[in-house]
Amino acid sequence: MEMNAKEMVDLLSEDNFVTDKFTTEQSALKKDANSILDSLVKSMQNGITAGEIKSCELKIEDLDATVYLQNNIINLPFRYAKNIGKIIKDSDNLEMSVYMIIESDDVNRSKLRIDKLADDETFLEKDFTADFVSWLKIQLDAIESNKKEKKEKEDSK
Repeated sequence: MEMNAKEMVDLLSEDNFVTDKFTTEQSALKKDANSILDSLVKSMQNGITAGEIKSCELKIEDLDATVYLQNNIINLPFRYAKNIGKIIKDSDNLEMSVYMIIESDDVNRSKLRIDKLADDETFLEKDFTADFVSWLKIQLDAIESNKKEKKEKEDSK
């Protein structure tokens, strides 16, 4: 699916997109990440099939981290609509893709990690749950490692 850049920026600026919210805890993710993330994948597939601009949000409550699946024309979270408008020409029609996003104080210095999962069409043709689970495990390992490093620095003072 393609989307006009100006139309996309307008929709995002007006919060005119669908949001599905999910919550979990780290222990549940460790036990059954496949079924938890499969819910987000299925929700996004349904949204793309319906022609929706969609954000699937998973709040990891005991980690103070949020994971998103969003379909967008660029690898920026929806809340950066103004920045999208500055980067892309209004007249551009661009391919929609699904992006995996995690926000956490400890994921990296920018507190934000974004990676493309697939373009919309491919996302509908294949089950990307395993790819999403693998990606999230890497991000959660980074958070754990960065927290440990931060604690060691604080303890050494």
